[in-house]
Amino acid sequence: PDEIAEVVAWAATKPNLHLVSDELYALSVFGKDAKFTSVMGEVRDYPELRDQRTHVVWAFSKDFGASGFRVGAIHTRNHAVHDAFANLAYFSAVPNPVQLSFAELIDDEEFVEHYVEENKRRLGERYEHLCSLLDQGNISFYPAESGLFVWLDLRGLLTKSEHNANTFEAERDILFKLRDLGVWLAPGESFRSAAPGYFRLCFAQVGEAELQVGIARLAKACKLESKL
Repeated sequence: PDEIAEVVAWAATKPNLHLVSDELYALSVFGKDAKFTSVMGEVRDYPELRDQRTHVVWAFSKDFGASGFRVGAIHTRNHAVHDAFANLAYFSAVPNPVQLSFAELIDDEEFVEHYVEENKRRLGERYEHLCSLLDQGNISFYPAESGLFVWLDLRGLLTKSEHNANTFEAERDILFKLRDLGVWLAPGESFRSAAPGYFRLCFAQVGEAELQVGIARLAKACKLESKL
């Protein structure tokens, strides 16, 4: 919340800057002491920023595991932005049957409340299991409190690449060598990582048994650095 408040206060001083808040994981916060804070709650004291330059995006893709349906929304008070998206939406409209399905879904408030809490619980359990496996394998990672992923630090493997260790060519080399060993990770380059050697691991889409096998393979690969 403090960081968001600082960003909002800074944005309020930049009259030509629009503040876009990606809140796709708003309902997937599983950290014990973590709490989601929407930017909309922080811009109330800045009327001009709130009404003209703040835009929030959300979708069913992450919180409801429905990425294939491509159903999302933008919240904005800026009429020009609203009208622009209304025009664009004409060419990428959500099919009526899909709209009806999701409308019925969120209309069932009892189910939604149960689903959100159960999803958080399961994400938290799977994350704790993942952390235990990563610690056992001496694999460095950044702790997470929400979402479906963790950020792995595999920079130590880059020195085993045929390319310069400080390049994304080396990262791609390691990516495919890990693939050949039975591990597929999302490379940091795909997410505009500032430096090579970081990989994204999704822990939500597989069962505990599959996760355990995957981390065991990754740990083995890290121990065999000289043979990569």
